[in-house]
Amino acid sequence: MKKKVQNKSCPWSSTCPQIIKCMGYFLKAYAGVGIAIALFMLVGLQIEEQYRGIRNMDNCINHLSTGQAKLTEQEKNFACANIYRESASLFEYYRGNVLQFMPKDSFK
Repeated sequence: MKKKVQNKSCPWSSTCPQIIKCMGYFLKAYAGVGIAIALFMLVGLQIEEQYRGIRNMDNCINHLSTGQAKLTEQEKNFACANIYRESASLFEYYRGNVLQFMPKDSFK
């Protein structure tokens, strides 16, 4: 008479709910996709961080152009650079909108 070979399985396979088994399969099957998405997001955030300063400087120049101040392009660049040098955290917080925290009549 032949002996039956016992199937080796996870000791918890009979005690854990089916949803946990499905989640485990899903994680195992689509782990590469999750890793790829995470890497794309990381690279995208790094690129955004690199160009944030340029975008904020452009915002600063545009805000100085729309104001009542009659400044040349060189004076606008110099003013934005000095504002950034004085308080980089405020410059980043306001995203280059310098007219919000500049004193009144500072450019007249």
